[in-house]
Amino acid sequence: MIKSMKADFALLDAHTHILPGMDDGSESIEESLKLIELSCEQGVEAICMTPHFYPGNESPEEFLRRREEAVQNLISALEDRDVGAEIYFGAEVEFFEGISRVDSISRLCIGASGILLIEMPFKKWTRRMLDELYELRNYREITPLIAHVDRYLDYGNEDFVDEMIRNGILIQANASFFLKGFASRKAMRMVKQRKIHFLGSDCHNLHSRRPNLRLAADKIYAKCGEEAMEEMQDMQKLIRVRGDA
Repeated sequence: MIKSMKADFALLDAHTHILPGMDDGSESIEESLKLIELSCEQGVEAICMTPHFYPGNESPEEFLRRREEAVQNLISALEDRDVGAEIYFGAEVEFFEGISRVDSISRLCIGASGILLIEMPFKKWTRRMLDELYELRNYREITPLIAHVDRYLDYGNEDFVDEMIRNGILIQANASFFLKGFASRKAMRMVKQRKIHFLGSDCHNLHSRRPNLRLAADKIYAKCGEEAMEEMQDMQKLIRVRGDA
């Protein structure tokens, strides 16, 4: 039996698709409000709203105009509600050649944290891809946060992940990684090796992809211990202290 995580461990959901009408996530204000409610019921105290940004479909400026409209609609709907969670706005940016040279890319970071959630290609990565990420960090002062690392490991990218971590790049894993039988063993091993910095539900809807961060957090606490959870909680300060809700 998995023991419940201590209540004083705050949860931050670093990866969601709750912002309505932006992508393949929430389709309405009503759905977004319910997703926020479900997250709060699980003890999530901070939610990062990170809709997909696909550079082949629109410019960062076009994306930001769409996002601002969605943000204002959500804020209006939340005015008379006691949300119970801090909300930060960012994007899940599809990696593209030249990402480090786009001036407006910093505006897609989560809040004011300087952390950019990046979806890497679903294939074996190249040295040039990593160099782009290092250029973001070293010359643009933007810290890449690799989205759902669990989805890239089967392509032989684990050594690259290790290198990224040594060079100050952050790693996010989906809650589902910790809940899938055999895969969960690898997930726990990565936590114990301090190769996962942030958790995300990657929730999209109320049906097939609901908020599930509590289940993963409880399992991590049971299998990896209090120290591992405390270190993850400390990482949240990179967004919660410097970010802007």
